[in-house]
Amino acid sequence: MQDKDRPGNYPALGIIPAGLGNDTARGLGIPRGLKDAYTVLIQGSTRYIDVGEVNGRFFTNGVGVGYDGAVISEIYEIRRKGKR
Repeated sequence: MQDKDRPGNYPALGIIPAGLGNDTARGLGIPRGLKDAYTVLIQGSTRYIDVGEVNGRFFTNGVGVGYDGAVISEIYEIRRKGKR
């Protein structure tokens, strides 16, 4: 584990919200509009957030297993068939 008092040891992440959920961006106070989000990205400050890892994939605010995954799989299948 790296020392949190040495920011150079951590990668920076800039977030531009896109898509539907945007829970991480919303939780960090990043606006949804592209221009406003870009302004925050350029003028904003750096802060630390926790990151988790499951099976080599990283996440910032939540991970679903079991039931969550089954629901998402079903949604993708329904959309693939052109249904809503």
